[in-house]
Amino acid sequence: MRTIKKLLVTTLTAGLCSLCFMFPVSASGMEETPAVAAEEVQISPRKDVLEWGYKVVDGKLYRRLWNATRGEWVTDWELVE
Repeated sequence: MRTIKKLLVTTLTAGLCSLCFMFPVSASGMEETPAVAAEEVQISPRKDVLEWGYKVVDGKLYRRLWNATRGEWVTDWELVE
């Protein structure tokens, strides 16, 4: 009985190992994507992130537009009515 069980386990293990070599899979289980040539890459422009800055002077509200992407002010201070 033990000999038959050992023979079955050995046969199944060998069969499974041979199947693994027949169907190679990457470590993540997914097929690897091929590298893309530099000429094929397209660069698309992105929209700048703009934020309003506010301050109060003599009870009057002022605002100024800040470009957070570039790190610079876009407008001068303007009175908000």
